Amino acid sequence: MSHLLNISKLNFSFEQNHVIKDVSLTVQEGKFVTLIGPNGAGKSTLLRLILGTLKPQSGKIEWAENVRIGYVPQKVHIDITLPMTVRRFMELKPAPDLMSLPVVSIDHLMDKQLHSLSGGELQRVLLYYALLGNPKILILDEPMQGLDINGETEIFTYLQHLNKEEKVAVFMVSHDLHTVFKESDQVICINHHICCHGHPTEVQSSKEYLDLFAPYHHRHTKDCHHE
Repeated sequence: MSHLLNISKLNFSFEQNHVIKDVSLTVQEGKFVTLIGPNGAGKSTLLRLILGTLKPQSGKIEWAENVRIGYVPQKVHIDITLPMTVRRFMELKPAPDLMSLPVVSIDHLMDKQLHSLSGGELQRVLLYYALLGNPKILILDEPMQGLDINGETEIFTYLQHLNKEEKVAVFMVSHDLHTVFKESDQVICINHHICCHGHPTEVQSSKEYLDLFAPYHHRHTKDCHHE
């Protein structure tokens, strides 16, 4: 099975603050990989490094040749004064090439203004937009944030179909630990460095994960143990 993404000894700092420290990971073709960690752990910064909007101080980020990437951001602010329909938004991506079996239906939203969409509707639109061009890997930054339980279920149903049936690799940041361990092939726990990683059952039973997330279930967090 080939690697779509390979990261080796990645480091990034804001001034003297080490946000990403010696991070190495891979995402294989067709796998569902989830990144977890407390607030401020560097998850979104890592995504920005992967997507090339930040430049690491050291380390390597290597993509498979000609890999197609789809991206769904955590938040998109839509100005209420911006007159743009969903249809016009879709036309912004040149020469869209829809997947042969699109699983995200937005036909009923096409003539709506972007700023009028609900949270679930907007996430559906952003996911659909990310799928234009048939990506081999889909990168999502907390796509369930702000959604109700029905919206979360719908988005996860889409992702599972894309991953299992269309063989699209998924690399997702999430705080929903219950769903993470149920749906993922691999879980990576990060708190500036990688605390633990592997199959969900391995991560759940690891001391590093328990040290980090057992207090979280009581509405507290604490740092991972550093060497």
